[in-house]
Amino acid sequence: SPSDYTATGNCSQFFVHVGKANVDVLPREAPQRQQLLLEALECLKIPGTEITEENAEVLGWLVCDLGGDYIRSSEGRLLKDLGRCGSLLPEQEEAIRDVLSSGNTTFG
Repeated sequence: SPSDYTATGNCSQFFVHVGKANVDVLPREAPQRQQLLLEALECLKIPGTEITEENAEVLGWLVCDLGGDYIRSSEGRLLKDLGRCGSLLPEQEEAIRDVLSSGNTTFG
């Protein structure tokens, strides 16, 4: 369980492995997948909704499950990672368009 790793303080290593695992094992709607994301955010002690490049690296494919607020707050840092996601939710696509139209990215 991720909670066990959170308690030992070695949770980031656990989530590095989760982030590299086969994302298709858990459907996007699976409660376990959402739980993994929540525990990863808690483990990384992410204040608010701003994800650093280092945090995105640890999250791996879990970045694909981040909501629009995280995408907007991270000002383009997640775009490359999100490009690897098989599909995006409409909310995520809208957030990506907002980031690109802001002109504050190397992509926009």
